[in-house]
Amino acid sequence: MTLQGRNIAIVLLIIMAIVVVATALGSVRIPLGHVLGMLASKTPVIRELVTVNWSVAHEVIVLQVRLPRVLLALVVGGGLSVSGVLFQGSLRNPLADPYIIGVSSGASLGATVGLLFFIPRGIVGFGTLPLFAFAGAMLATGIVSRLGQSRGRLDPTSLILAGVAVGAVLTAAVSLLMVLKIQNLTDVYLWLMGSLSGRGWKHLAVASPYVFVGVIVALWLAKDLNVYLLGEEAAHSLGIDVQRLQRGVLIIGSLMAAACVSVSGVIG
Repeated sequence: MTLQGRNIAIVLLIIMAIVVVATALGSVRIPLGHVLGMLASKTPVIRELVTVNWSVAHEVIVLQVRLPRVLLALVVGGGLSVSGVLFQGSLRNPLADPYIIGVSSGASLGATVGLLFFIPRGIVGFGTLPLFAFAGAMLATGIVSRLGQSRGRLDPTSLILAGVAVGAVLTAAVSLLMVLKIQNLTDVYLWLMGSLSGRGWKHLAVASPYVFVGVIVALWLAKDLNVYLLGEEAAHSLGIDVQRLQRGVLIIGSLMAAACVSVSGVIG
């Protein structure tokens, strides 16, 4: 096994251990052995070898409440971090993050519109709320990408400035809606603070495909981004289509960030 493969294996083992420990911790303490047994009982190959010695209540807590939230936290955190790396490489700015192009502001506006006008109160995090947030995030990304063009080309500086400006406008729109519909603000505040409370397997199913595909594409673009950090002229001279690279990073990074924010709220 190569050094890189060994490091990846170690990281995966650490992540698995963290997932198991995080699932066991909480207001109701569940032994690690029981958590491992529950997970093994759902694994086709070894389920017949597992002896059930835990209560049904503990199994519901682990498999239906804690495990999906822990996995969703892993997916959202990983998705936002990879998205941030993509934007830092594309914009050549170490301070860039997934929200710099207005993703969070767009998601906030979409969620606020949904909560105040379309979604009944008391079901934050369920139903169609992620769809409203995702639509708002992608709308903001589209506007920013349009404004961030200079002479038909994406310009990193223009993109950042457009993101800041659009984000400010969308944030102001959220504030205006909250003032106009002041009687229905509880759910809006809960979503804007960001939380994984009440999330389940269906929310994990919403975000996971985007993050999985995004990570694969990010690995594929890694070498080109490393070369692009040397400068646009150097990248051109080595045969890299800079505009296609920037557009690809913008699309993939925005999709990942939008999917994550749509299920978790504005975290980060």
